[in-house]
Amino acid sequence: MVMYGKTAIKDMAPECQPRERLLKYGPTYLSEAELLAIIINTGYKYNGRIVTAIDLANTLLSYYTIEELINVSSTQLQKIPGIGKAKAASIKAAFELSRRVAMIKKEDKTTVLGPESAANYLIPLLRFQKQENFVVLLLDAKNNIIRYSKIHLGTVNSSIVHPREVFKEAISHSAVSCIIAHNHPSGDTTPSKEDLLVTQRLVEVGDLVGIQIVDHIIIGNNDYLSFKKESLM
Repeated sequence: MVMYGKTAIKDMAPECQPRERLLKYGPTYLSEAELLAIIINTGYKYNGRIVTAIDLANTLLSYYTIEELINVSSTQLQKIPGIGKAKAASIKAAFELSRRVAMIKKEDKTTVLGPESAANYLIPLLRFQKQENFVVLLLDAKNNIIRYSKIHLGTVNSSIVHPREVFKEAISHSAVSCIIAHNHPSGDTTPSKEDLLVTQRLVEVGDLVGIQIVDHIIIGNNDYLSFKKESLM
C-alpha cells in the first residue's frame, strides 16, 4: 500500500512541516507519523507523483505499530516501498538509541522497593522481546540497582541457565543481592516447571555463596508475576 500527496514537505507552509513544528513546539506535540517522517527525512516519487516522508511514515504505520517497529528487522523494513537501506538503518538506529537511553536512565541509582518497582524497571526492557531473555538485576546493600545484565537469550531451563553465569556477574560487581527475571513472549506470566526449577537452583546457590536471590520476576505484556509476591520462593 502506497500513500502519497501532491506537495513536497519543503513546499508546505512552515507550520505544517514536521521539523519546523518540532523546533517550534517540541517533540511531544508531534504525531508518531511526524516523528517518523523526521527520521525518514526524504520521500520519493511513485508513478510520477510525490510521496513525502510523512506519506511514507503513514504507510509504515499502516504495516506496523510503533511497538512492533521496535523488533522489525531492517530486511523487513526494506520490503515496504520507499524504504531502502539508508532509511531502514536510520529507523533502526533511532529505536536502538531510545532503548539505550532508557537503560541509562534506569541504571541511574534506581532503588528497588519491592516487586512492583522491580517490574516497572524491567517491563520497558523486556516486554517487546520476541525471544525469552533471562536477566539479572544486581543490587547493593541499599537495594540500589548496580547493574542490569543479560545472562541468556532463548528458552529458560535449568540446564542452560547456569548459576555460574549469574553469580560471576554478582561477585564481579560486589552485589549484595540479586533479582532474576525473564520475559514470556506469549504474554502469559504463568511460571513453567522449568521456571520453578531454575529459581530453586539459583536460590540454593545464592544461599551458599552469600548473595541472596530476593525475587524472580516474569514479564508478560505490560504485566508481571513476582515469585516472592506469589510465595513461590
